[in-house]
Amino acid sequence: MSKIIDRRILIAEDDLTSRLILSQTLSKANFQIVVANDGDEAWHIIKQADSPRLAILDWMMPGFTGLEIIKKLQYLDSNKHVYTILLTSKTERQDLIRGLKAGADDYLVKPYDADELLARIEVGRRIIQLEEDQVSFQNELKKYATDMEELATDRAKQLVHADRMATLGLLSAGMAHEINNPLTFISGNRQVLSDCWPTIKNSLEQDLKMAPANSAQIGFCLEEIPKIINGVGTGVSRVKKIVDGLKSFARQNETIRKPSSIHDCINQALILCKNRLKYNVEVITDIPEDMPDINVDKQQIEQVLVNLLYNAADAIEEQQKQGSIEISTRLKSGKIEIIVEDNGGGLPEKILAGLFNPFFTTKAMDKGTGLGLSICQGIIEEHDGTIRAENRSSGGARFIVELPLFTTTEGATK
Repeated sequence: MSKIIDRRILIAEDDLTSRLILSQTLSKANFQIVVANDGDEAWHIIKQADSPRLAILDWMMPGFTGLEIIKKLQYLDSNKHVYTILLTSKTERQDLIRGLKAGADDYLVKPYDADELLARIEVGRRIIQLEEDQVSFQNELKKYATDMEELATDRAKQLVHADRMATLGLLSAGMAHEINNPLTFISGNRQVLSDCWPTIKNSLEQDLKMAPANSAQIGFCLEEIPKIINGVGTGVSRVKKIVDGLKSFARQNETIRKPSSIHDCINQALILCKNRLKYNVEVITDIPEDMPDINVDKQQIEQVLVNLLYNAADAIEEQQKQGSIEISTRLKSGKIEIIVEDNGGGLPEKILAGLFNPFFTTKAMDKGTGLGLSICQGIIEEHDGTIRAENRSSGGARFIVELPLFTTTEGATK
């Protein structure tokens, strides 16, 4: 849409009578008059950033002449064009050509007709308006080109990230398969040892009766071997959970929504983050047992939770202190809220608005891509939910995820 240009006009005229006539004529036509008594004053006004866009310049006047001002305008370091009407009593054809060649936009001979003057001014205003529209269009075009370039760059980076994630998924599937083979061997041998232990125990007890001198060694075996068997079982169970997590991650591109327990999602995320959280972070959970199911792609929600937990751990680590992460859930207006909060350094207020933008990150370049929270937001919004961030009054950050509850076709919450 066209910008409305101002109605200011610079009059540079050293003759008082001519200046008054010009001022009265233009004032009656609702123009705002800026007056210069000589060429030097006119040039000083023109150089100002907010000077009028249209100037009526007398050819002959003290200081700079109108013609000299027009020539100087060609070298003025300014993004705006001043439309100039050269006013003179010179009537020779060569003078007209000379004025126009110098750069005057129009030429008016004294004595002039008031209507002709106003008509020429309107021509100038139309040209200025066209210039304004062109500049505005060019600026919009540049902005559009810049936006498209940034969008293309963002999409390219996202594709690279997606490709890396896909490759990581394949690696995860391969690792899970390779770990499963020796894990099955260990688990099987542990079960055989467990099944044989009663017989071995009886034999050791008989040996203890027959050879009391070996009581310390046999007693150690009787006491420690059951613990070793249980320890191996616990280790196998933990490794199996990690393998299951890797398998889930490898399948995360398959979007399959089904009724899922929020307990399972959180527990699986904590297992995947266990190594990251075990050194300087205490995890506190507050999850009521009677929480209803949510209809989600379980692996994707786990991905969101893992990202939030890692970010919270990073925030605590930046403070170089022991910290805590609290995970809680609650029901609110037909939705379930998942709250992940930490006692790290919190989020600067000025970045909260752009926190979920792609490639926005407060971490060092080798610490994060800036895609994590953007991907999290995309996942949650695809599940018809919301995610937001805020600072805790006691210090630290809080992320709140809202997801709709699973309902049956009849509308009853499950």
